[in-house]
Amino acid sequence: MIFNSYAFIVFLAVTLAVYNLIPSNYRVAFLLMAGYFFYAYSDWHNVAILLGVTLSTFLFGRAIGATRKYLIFIVAIIITISPLLLWKIGQLSESLSNRDVAGFIIPIGLSFYTLRLLVTYWMYFGSG
Repeated sequence: MIFNSYAFIVFLAVTLAVYNLIPSNYRVAFLLMAGYFFYAYSDWHNVAILLGVTLSTFLFGRAIGATRKYLIFIVAIIITISPLLLWKIGQLSESLSNRDVAGFIIPIGLSFYTLRLLVTYWMYFGSG
């Protein structure tokens, strides 16, 4: 779904309308589900990556916030970065073997999402 398409305009209008109509305690969950739908609309195969990273981030964030253990912090960083590194290495090796630079494609926003999660970990670990 491209940001300047009619599908995105409809998606945005429906999302904003539903967001404003539902009770405030359900809004975060609704936005999470809307984000997954937006991500799946472009390529539903990559939603498993997003779900796995989101779930692991949630669990590690709670563990870091509760224990402040440096080892948990390091393991969380490694697990969070792993899908991005594996995807990039796989795409790079495929591109080099085919000599096709155009094949170096990454799921939408995975780099941004991964780096944002690392900032979130640092906020949990560093605040205290």
